[in-house]
Amino acid sequence: MQQEQLIVHDRDSSQAELGRLVISARETSVSVVELVVGRPGLPNTEKRLRVGEAVLFETPDDGVLEVRVIQTTGNWAKILITQVSPRPGIAGGLVSDDPNNSPFTPDELVQVRGSIQRIKLVMSSRPELPPEQFDFISRKLDEMQEASERLGRKDWMNLAIGTLTSTIVTAALSTDTARTLFHAANSALAWLFNDALKMLR
Repeated sequence: MQQEQLIVHDRDSSQAELGRLVISARETSVSVVELVVGRPGLPNTEKRLRVGEAVLFETPDDGVLEVRVIQTTGNWAKILITQVSPRPGIAGGLVSDDPNNSPFTPDELVQVRGSIQRIKLVMSSRPELPPEQFDFISRKLDEMQEASERLGRKDWMNLAIGTLTSTIVTAALSTDTARTLFHAANSALAWLFNDALKMLR
């Protein structure tokens, strides 16, 4: 397991070797730091963290990295970056050329959005799920919802199943949490998936 420590000064940025992450401290106090975690070409993740709290960030080549605050002062924060999983997501290349791969209708897009929110609600009620894992799951669900606006329904179903599967691996979810995620997705998206997710439970 690879690890790296990094000092990030208040209102400044530092780049880590691990994952080539760029970590910026927008505001630092003795108890909390507002971090922006990013990398060129990837969307930023913004999080207000106390000492001991963490955020997960997925990279295409170094897998999922945990960015944890281990010390803060009024002037800087010490960050521990740990490679949680060396495997990146698998969903990006799943595309179908099926001529019947029609886009979602406006009403269906609303239904997808509501389904994603129901999955988040179920996962947020899991007391054993660490905040950084829930945050990562929530971001991946947001990516699924955004993809529904640009992909045909079959492409999106492939991407959704791949994203859910890879999220379990990359976020190192427990067996019970993984089962809950698939059950929630199967229930919320039953109108679209039918039995597609039941095979994965």
